[in-house]
Amino acid sequence: LQAVESTTVRVTITHPRGCTATDSLFLAVERGEPRVYVPNVFSPNDDGTNDRWVPGFGPDVARILAWRVYDRWGHLAWAFDPEEGERWDGGDAGAGVYLYTLSVALLDGSTASSSGEVTVVR
Repeated sequence: LQAVESTTVRVTITHPRGCTATDSLFLAVERGEPRVYVPNVFSPNDDGTNDRWVPGFGPDVARILAWRVYDRWGHLAWAFDPEEGERWDGGDAGAGVYLYTLSVALLDGSTASSSGEVTVVR
């Protein structure tokens, strides 16, 4: 169970002989930057090392909303498909630098976006 907002948790325990004890704990949730880690290079050459471009997410990320990769001329090279999973295998992309945009849904119901570059090494 993950708390997405600050709250007070109260627990009451009752002994079979009728004695009770109650305690509470205030759980403060501070929101920082969402943890989204995107590698900036990969080598889709089927050698078993770095063949797929896979982002890493912290526990605050619920799911990917949109993820797109563009070539240097702005043409769409790849788009995330939830049926295929969270990765890009490079397809027929040539070696070079590509741009990406990534939007994710967070557990608290908000969204976060990032963009950057990824280098494909062949």
